[in-house]
Amino acid sequence: VHPDEYWQATQPSYNMVYGGVDLSWEWHPDFKLRNVIYPAYLAGPLYILKHFEVDYPELVRFSLTF
Repeated sequence: VHPDEYWQATQPSYNMVYGGVDLSWEWHPDFKLRNVIYPAYLAGPLYILKHFEVDYPELVRFSLTF
């Protein structure tokens, strides 16, 4: 288990929904070293919050802790 991989997955998931995140090189499209399944799983709740326009900072932070 690589805990760094799980901690860094919040940045790509946020980037999938909102964009504008400076990702580390592992997640960069030129390298694609990490798998996008886990960040996509984390991005699901963010998409829902954004769709219903209730993506307040507290809810976004809380939804990424699952």
